[in-house]
Amino acid sequence: MRRFAALALVATLLAAAAGCSKVRGVMAPNRPPETTLWVNGPVDTVSHTQRFFWDGQDPDGSVDHFEFRWVYAPGAGPAGYDSSIWNATPYRDSLFTVYSPNGVDFPTLVVRAVDNQGAPDPTPARQSFLFSNAAAIVRFSATPPDTTLPVATLAWTGSDPDGDIGQATFRVWLDGAEDRAITTTGTSVTLTPVNFQNAFGTVEERARKAYVVAIDDGGRISLPDSFSWFVRLPVGTTLLVDDMPSTVPGASVADGFYRTELNTRLGAGNYTVIDLQARNPFRSEADVRENFRLFHNVFWYSEQNPGLSAVLRMAGDPIRTYLSGGGNLFLTSSRLVGTNGALDDAFAQDVLGVTDFRINQNSQTTNFTIAGQLVTGGSAPFDSLQATGIYSGIESFILASAGDAAYVAPEGTLDTLHVGDWPIGVNRTYGAGNGRIVYLTFPLRGMNAPFSGHPGRSVVELQKVFTLFGM
Repeated sequence: MRRFAALALVATLLAAAAGCSKVRGVMAPNRPPETTLWVNGPVDTVSHTQRFFWDGQDPDGSVDHFEFRWVYAPGAGPAGYDSSIWNATPYRDSLFTVYSPNGVDFPTLVVRAVDNQGAPDPTPARQSFLFSNAAAIVRFSATPPDTTLPVATLAWTGSDPDGDIGQATFRVWLDGAEDRAITTTGTSVTLTPVNFQNAFGTVEERARKAYVVAIDDGGRISLPDSFSWFVRLPVGTTLLVDDMPSTVPGASVADGFYRTELNTRLGAGNYTVIDLQARNPFRSEADVRENFRLFHNVFWYSEQNPGLSAVLRMAGDPIRTYLSGGGNLFLTSSRLVGTNGALDDAFAQDVLGVTDFRINQNSQTTNFTIAGQLVTGGSAPFDSLQATGIYSGIESFILASAGDAAYVAPEGTLDTLHVGDWPIGVNRTYGAGNGRIVYLTFPLRGMNAPFSGHPGRSVVELQKVFTLFGM
């Protein structure tokens, strides 16, 4: 009995020993991977835009992915960057743009492989590099004239000798107020009155200086470029835009006509004039919009100017915005809409209420000529006018609402066969703000010939516009 027990104990011990050996073979601990890191070429100094390579080996499995992080000296990293956070990637290389704001910086790249059981390399590959980053160059390419109202569009160009200037950001500020800089990824900005305000919230009439710098993709800031000009304050609530170059016949007469009547109505010096030939401040749509917003009433005369005004071509959306905000616009031009017009049919339909244009059967265009003819008022308060000469480029159209016709050309007035009264002027409100637009395709000051014993009425008709605008 004792011998049997002894044999059983030996058998149990042998079986236990065999079981322990089997368990050790299955449950051996996972061995983490090893990581290597390198760049192609010298490592003493590299560009801040650099491709790095890495790989990993796992002795008892496979590498699932990699993790990396950049380690900066305290206070030297990008704002908000946490060097303790690992970033996962399935790739074995990557093109990095390294934060290098000082021109020469020394961050460390740390990479570790992670195996198929989630174990990271406990001794990640580390490499410190000397990164060089040349500063970008920025220059103003478009600036306002020497004097403007407190609205100005600035544009610039930039280049980066060792990076992509398309990845740069730009900072623009006035005078010494860099703490109020505008930051943008674009290459232009429009400054509005709020940007010109001082600490008390007012705009001063004085010389101003604008600065621009480029911040490249590595965070390095360029040397600034600057530009100086004078900012004047708007006078009154009415703006007169002179879009008649002195070379256009009748320009001096038009100048005198509008200035004299505004002087009579408002008093000399009580309104603002922008002479586009002398100082054109309109570099962008935003310039037109923001300058107009400074005033309740705008009078813009281009008349029979044969040149296609660059300002008219960019004015469509600004006019919509201005009228929608409650502003009033008087505009006379033969090049606004229609054949060879500055703005498209969508503007004519939306803002002017035009459903179609009349066609001149002689020229197959929408341009007509008035030669000493009479035009009549299309709706109150406008009345008849007689042309003093020959004026071409007159547009005529069909309006969605007949009540929007300011003036009409009676049958036989235009140089084509037509029946009935054809509108050649518009008077209507537009948008939520009920701003009013009075648009004439003919020169009002050129419709001042006496008729039927009545003296010329162009001054009287302009005064009716003043009254409509609440002046």
